[in-house]
Amino acid sequence: MAFSTGQGCANAPPPLVRGGRLGSELVTPRVTPPRPPSRSRAATAATHAVISWIRLVRRNAVLVLVLAAMSALFASIYVVRNVGINTSTTDMLADDLPFQRQFMELDQAFPQDYRTVVVVVDGDTPEQASAAAERLAARLAARHDLIRDVFYPQGDPFFRRHGLLFLSSEELQTVGTMLAGAQPLLAALAQDPSLRGLADVLTLALRHIDEIGAGDGKLPPEFEAALAGITATIKRVQASPTAASEPFSWRGALGGDASAQFSGRRQLLLLEPVFDYSSLQPAERAIGLVRSLSSELQLTPENGVRVRLTGEPVMLEDELKSVEESIGIANLLSLGIVVVLLIVGLRSGRLVEATTFSLLVGLTWTACFAVAAVGELNLISVAFAVLFIGFGVDFGIHISMRAKEYIDGDIGPGLAVEEAAAGVAPGLTLTSICASIGFLAFGPTAYKGLIELGIISSAGMLIALVTSLTLVPAWLALRPPRPSPSRMQHAGSRALERFLIPRARPVLIAALLLALAAAATVPFVRFNDSPLDLRDSQTESVQTLFDLLQDRRFDPFRAAVLAEGTRRRPKRLPRNCARCRK
Repeated sequence: MAFSTGQGCANAPPPLVRGGRLGSELVTPRVTPPRPPSRSRAATAATHAVISWIRLVRRNAVLVLVLAAMSALFASIYVVRNVGINTSTTDMLADDLPFQRQFMELDQAFPQDYRTVVVVVDGDTPEQASAAAERLAARLAARHDLIRDVFYPQGDPFFRRHGLLFLSSEELQTVGTMLAGAQPLLAALAQDPSLRGLADVLTLALRHIDEIGAGDGKLPPEFEAALAGITATIKRVQASPTAASEPFSWRGALGGDASAQFSGRRQLLLLEPVFDYSSLQPAERAIGLVRSLSSELQLTPENGVRVRLTGEPVMLEDELKSVEESIGIANLLSLGIVVVLLIVGLRSGRLVEATTFSLLVGLTWTACFAVAAVGELNLISVAFAVLFIGFGVDFGIHISMRAKEYIDGDIGPGLAVEEAAAGVAPGLTLTSICASIGFLAFGPTAYKGLIELGIISSAGMLIALVTSLTLVPAWLALRPPRPSPSRMQHAGSRALERFLIPRARPVLIAALLLALAAAATVPFVRFNDSPLDLRDSQTESVQTLFDLLQDRRFDPFRAAVLAEGTRRRPKRLPRNCARCRK
């Protein structure tokens, strides 16, 4: 005896009645379908195996769902306790690449070059910036439990004494011109550093303006800048009594704006933190210490000082926070969109429940496999969850839609689920195997992130197949969907068919034109090989780095050559040598 499947999958063979299970489940068919095609012995054996599995699942539906929920809970706990995310862009490449091996040797010999936290202290005046940097450096140097070494270049006695030797000829000429222009003012104030002395200097300058100037009736630019600064301060005090507490910077006034790099309003501290590699954020404690001390010392913009952090450890920490937030939002957003599409497409709350439950359990199992097999996720492999949600939901949709089609054709829920699984299992199995092989094609690449993503996603396809053929039938055994009224069946698809079939040729031509237009844009695609562009440009560390790149004194783009010596190189160089290199 055979029965009709109604409208739906045209190429799907109509189900067969097995084992006399019709009973109360099967209602008299409306139309006798054509004779089903014969199947090979292997196909018949596979079909019987699938049906036997579905029957076993349906008979023990409660136990299956409870075990699935418990396993998902334990998998989630395991993932939360053991998951690690490595946000380093360097570690996304294979370790056996020649430049990677050389980089690790260089990092071992000179750890201070790539494990440094850069503290940028900006002040409204040079005096404020230097005083804040000195206080912060002193407090950090006392915390040997979190800070291994503190290097303050502008405050180092060696550079304060011999710093001019490190300037180029042009930079040295600029400094000499600036000091020569301010020399009359400096010499006079050195004899009488008081308000009376300042008044005498100004009176003397106005009387002999032609002698100290260029003969054009104007003072030197540096002298003019100092007078302009003094005038601005006096006006602020007259306008607001509270401005009297604002300091006046002699160094800033003498330097002016002609040489911003010599103004001293920016100070740098280089820290080598003590890393805690048992944590997802090894430098978190050291970074937190800098922020807390800055707050404790009141180094805030309200007090004329701004403290910012950058460097590889800080950018990795900010990147980890960004990845945690973005991947969570991406996963929730993709899951929400999928659920909405299921509600619109399946039009059955019970089918949506079954498909969503299977998807969530499969996602936790895949995450558990990822942590167990790969261990530490990276910026690329962490996207496996979004891929699983997009691909894994398809398996449950196929089974649910086929079962719903049979139920709408007056077939009992039990037999409908069995026949649906038997009908789609071969196609889903082939699809999952092909998808798994496709993801494993990432293996030959040198990008470690892609390799790990391929391994996780490949296993995820097989997991999605197992959960769909197990949990969806078990859920539908407890909560079978109700048949839809005949007038509602396939109404949307028929309306779409009535719209598209008469317009088949224009639709195909439009699709071809769109494909050609897309292909025409391929030559304009450019590959961005900058690792900085992989980072979140909205974080403080990245913004500070780009700000430092505008300063010629700070240049992280350089080639390093590690030369072999006759003696064994120590892992950590003496402190003085490290400072000299800085």
